[in-house]
Amino acid sequence: MKQIIATVDGDIPKQMVKLLIGMLLVATFFTLNIFTVIAESGPFGMYEVPNTEEDILSELDTAEILVLARTLYTETKVAEEQKRVGEVIRNRVKSTYYPNTYRDVVYQPKQFSGMHDSNPQYRIAMRLTSEHTGPGWNSALQIAHDIYTEEDTQILPNNTYHFYSPVSVKRDPKWAEGIEPVHTVPNPNGHALRFAFYAGVK
Repeated sequence: MKQIIATVDGDIPKQMVKLLIGMLLVATFFTLNIFTVIAESGPFGMYEVPNTEEDILSELDTAEILVLARTLYTETKVAEEQKRVGEVIRNRVKSTYYPNTYRDVVYQPKQFSGMHDSNPQYRIAMRLTSEHTGPGWNSALQIAHDIYTEEDTQILPNNTYHFYSPVSVKRDPKWAEGIEPVHTVPNPNGHALRFAFYAGVK
């Protein structure tokens, strides 16, 4: 009887040890998988490495919208004015006279002064991302998205490639001499126009 009891008492710890080892292995497996998921996750959830043309195009689209938003923001903080400036930039992208990407259009020399690295606004704009909020920037992001995806209602003619701000310059540009603007934005103070947009200028 004593021998039987001793055998049973000796077997029970061995079974428990085996069970504990098995549970430990399972827990280790799941822990390693959890850390792998966390390591591959971005700040907004799972990060997927782009491996299709659609994923890559999506990233390019986002970059184009951001550079457009920054340009609109450097030109004006007023939403209605940002819309018209956005239309001009899109017209250029679609034309055969200018580059066919928003980035290349806005970085052309002597065009959009706020996107030149010598301009103080450039350094401010380049720090802005889609995560930022603030007056003028929220509207710039939304309008840039709508312009890029063509979810807006265009007012300017398709051949409107030029504009300038009369209130911001000492003299009118030569290309505007003798040409009537197709659209203007009045100045609430009654002084020079805030913006004038021109069609047919190449």
